[in-house]
Amino acid sequence: MSLNHVGNVQPSIDKEEHYHVGGVETGAGAKKVVVLDGDGNQVTSFGSDVSDLATSAKQDDIITELQKEEATQIAEDSGDSNVTYIGKAVIGTLTSVSSWRIKKLDATTGLEITWADGNSNYDNEWDERENLSYS
Repeated sequence: MSLNHVGNVQPSIDKEEHYHVGGVETGAGAKKVVVLDGDGNQVTSFGSDVSDLATSAKQDDIITELQKEEATQIAEDSGDSNVTYIGKAVIGTLTSVSSWRIKKLDATTGLEITWADGNSNYDNEWDERENLSYS
Protein backbone atom coordinates (compact mmCIF):
# COMPACT_ATOMS: atom_id res chain seq x y z
CA MET A 1 0.00 0.00 0.00
CA SER A 2 1.25 3.44 -0.85
CA LEU A 3 2.31 5.94 1.75
CA ASN A 4 0.28 8.54 -0.18
CA HIS A 5 -2.85 7.68 1.81
CA VAL A 6 -4.29 10.39 4.04
CA GLY A 7 -7.22 9.18 6.15
CA ASN A 8 -9.77 7.72 3.74
CA VAL A 9 -8.37 9.64 0.77
CA GLN A 10 -6.08 7.96 -1.73
CA PRO A 11 -4.71 10.63 -4.08
CA SER A 12 -3.32 8.25 -6.70
CA ILE A 13 -3.41 4.61 -7.72
CA ASP A 14 -0.82 2.54 -5.87
CA LYS A 15 1.54 1.39 -8.59
CA GLU A 16 2.66 -1.72 -6.73
CA GLU A 17 -0.94 -3.02 -6.60
CA HIS A 18 -1.82 -2.50 -10.26
CA TYR A 19 -0.96 -3.56 -13.77
CA HIS A 20 -0.40 -0.89 -16.36
CA VAL A 21 -1.29 -1.54 -19.96
CA GLY A 22 1.20 0.39 -22.10
CA GLY A 23 3.81 0.91 -19.38
CA VAL A 24 3.94 1.80 -15.70
CA GLU A 25 3.98 5.58 -16.09
CA THR A 26 1.81 6.09 -19.18
CA GLY A 27 -0.55 3.13 -19.29
CA ALA A 28 -4.08 2.69 -18.00
CA GLY A 29 -4.23 1.05 -14.56
CA ALA A 30 -5.99 -2.22 -13.82
CA LYS A 31 -6.04 -4.00 -10.47
CA LYS A 32 -5.14 -7.70 -10.20
CA VAL A 33 -7.66 -9.62 -8.08
CA VAL A 34 -8.46 -13.12 -6.91
CA VAL A 35 -11.81 -14.33 -5.63
CA LEU A 36 -11.97 -16.74 -2.70
CA ASP A 37 -14.88 -18.97 -1.75
CA GLY A 38 -16.21 -19.30 1.80
CA ASP A 39 -13.48 -21.85 2.63
CA GLY A 40 -10.69 -19.60 1.39
CA ASN A 41 -10.10 -21.55 -1.82
CA GLN A 42 -9.24 -19.52 -4.90
CA VAL A 43 -12.25 -19.45 -7.24
CA THR A 44 -10.89 -17.19 -9.98
CA SER A 45 -7.39 -16.16 -10.94
CA PHE A 46 -6.14 -13.41 -13.20
CA GLY A 47 -2.52 -13.92 -14.22
CA SER A 48 0.23 -11.42 -14.88
CA ASP A 49 -0.43 -11.41 -18.65
CA VAL A 50 -2.28 -8.18 -19.51
CA SER A 51 -4.53 -10.15 -21.88
CA ASP A 52 -5.88 -11.89 -18.75
CA LEU A 53 -7.05 -8.72 -16.98
CA ALA A 54 -10.63 -8.45 -15.77
CA THR A 55 -12.92 -7.83 -18.72
CA SER A 56 -16.61 -7.02 -18.39
CA ALA A 57 -17.41 -10.71 -18.88
CA LYS A 58 -14.93 -11.73 -16.16
CA GLN A 59 -16.32 -9.09 -13.82
CA ASP A 60 -19.83 -10.47 -14.47
CA ASP A 61 -18.53 -13.97 -13.64
CA ILE A 62 -17.05 -12.67 -10.38
CA ILE A 63 -20.30 -10.92 -9.43
CA THR A 64 -22.27 -14.11 -10.20
CA GLU A 65 -19.88 -16.14 -8.04
CA LEU A 66 -20.17 -13.69 -5.15
CA GLN A 67 -23.98 -13.73 -5.33
CA LYS A 68 -24.10 -17.48 -4.76
CA GLU A 69 -24.81 -17.24 -1.08
CA GLU A 70 -25.02 -20.63 0.58
CA ALA A 71 -27.66 -22.20 2.72
CA THR A 72 -26.37 -24.48 5.47
CA GLN A 73 -28.18 -27.51 6.87
CA ILE A 74 -27.04 -29.25 10.05
CA ALA A 75 -28.47 -32.57 11.21
CA GLU A 76 -27.65 -35.27 13.69
CA ASP A 77 -27.59 -38.86 12.44
CA SER A 78 -30.90 -40.57 13.24
CA GLY A 79 -29.15 -43.59 14.72
CA ASP A 80 -25.97 -42.14 16.22
CA SER A 81 -25.81 -38.95 18.29
CA ASN A 82 -22.01 -38.82 17.77
CA VAL A 83 -22.47 -38.15 14.04
CA THR A 84 -23.42 -34.75 12.64
CA TYR A 85 -23.83 -33.80 8.99
CA ILE A 86 -23.23 -30.33 7.59
CA GLY A 87 -24.53 -29.59 4.11
CA LYS A 88 -24.09 -26.49 1.97
CA ALA A 89 -25.81 -25.44 -1.25
CA VAL A 90 -26.90 -22.27 -3.02
CA ILE A 91 -29.84 -20.68 -1.21
CA GLY A 92 -33.11 -22.06 -2.54
CA THR A 93 -31.70 -25.48 -3.53
CA LEU A 94 -34.13 -28.29 -2.77
CA THR A 95 -32.81 -30.91 -0.34
CA SER A 96 -33.72 -33.62 -2.88
CA VAL A 97 -31.45 -32.17 -5.61
CA SER A 98 -27.86 -33.38 -6.18
CA SER A 99 -26.38 -29.93 -5.58
CA TRP A 100 -25.17 -30.24 -1.99
CA ARG A 101 -21.72 -30.71 -0.55
CA ILE A 102 -21.97 -32.71 2.63
CA LYS A 103 -19.46 -33.08 5.43
CA LYS A 104 -19.78 -35.74 8.12
CA LEU A 105 -18.41 -35.11 11.62
CA ASP A 106 -18.00 -38.28 13.68
CA ALA A 107 -17.07 -37.76 17.35
CA THR A 108 -17.22 -41.45 18.34
CA THR A 109 -13.43 -41.74 18.91
CA GLY A 110 -12.19 -38.17 18.56
CA LEU A 111 -13.32 -35.92 15.76
CA GLU A 112 -13.19 -37.45 12.28
CA ILE A 113 -14.25 -35.24 9.37
CA THR A 114 -15.10 -36.89 6.04
CA TRP A 115 -16.87 -35.82 2.83
CA ALA A 116 -19.70 -37.46 0.90
CA ASP A 117 -18.14 -39.29 -2.08
CA GLY A 118 -14.73 -38.42 -0.61
CA ASN A 119 -14.80 -34.85 -1.96
CA SER A 120 -16.29 -31.41 -1.32
CA ASN A 121 -18.14 -31.20 -4.64
CA TYR A 122 -21.70 -29.89 -4.78
CA ASP A 123 -23.09 -33.17 -6.17
CA ASN A 124 -25.04 -34.89 -3.40
CA GLU A 125 -28.63 -34.92 -2.14
CA TRP A 126 -29.07 -33.63 1.40
CA ASP A 127 -32.02 -36.00 1.90
CA GLU A 128 -29.69 -38.98 1.26
CA ARG A 129 -26.91 -37.90 3.65
CA GLU A 130 -27.16 -40.97 5.89
CA ASN A 131 -26.98 -43.35 2.91
CA LEU A 132 -23.94 -41.82 1.18
CA SER A 133 -20.37 -43.12 1.25
CA TYR A 134 -17.90 -40.90 3.17
CA SER A 135 -14.13 -40.76 3.13
